[in-house]
Amino acid sequence: MVKLLLSTEIYSEKSIKETCDTYKDFAKIKVKRKGIYIELIFNSCKYDPNVTVKEFENYLINIENMKK
Repeated sequence: MVKLLLSTEIYSEKSIKETCDTYKDFAKIKVKRKGIYIELIFNSCKYDPNVTVKEFENYLINIENMKK
């Protein structure tokens, strides 16, 4: 299990959800709202959990940048 804390002041909830949907074949991702943050908990990763989370972040950044 690996946790990732994302600020909704940086990333839109829509982009986070879209990225979670894209990564559903790579990990089970549980989403928890914590104030201005969204905590993602990665379980059952198909590949190394730390690499999966880093690739998730890269994908999310790209999605967010395409919307600007």
